[in-house]
Amino acid sequence: MATWDRGETEFNCPKCGAVYQCTCEDLPSRERGKQECEDCGATVHSWNGSRDYEDWKLIRHGRRSAGMS
Repeated sequence: MATWDRGETEFNCPKCGAVYQCTCEDLPSRERGKQECEDCGATVHSWNGSRDYEDWKLIRHGRRSAGMS
């Protein structure tokens, strides 16, 4: 499948602040998904549209919330 545009972007976890980098690309078809934080389990980013996100990498760990194991 041909892509329209491709690049890299970063997202921060809204709960613990962990930083993730991923590849994003615009596609002629609809894609959906979500990335969950490896540190706290919160949703870092979710999508449902013509932009897809893949190859997620944890760049910096977030702060651990009180009461988490």
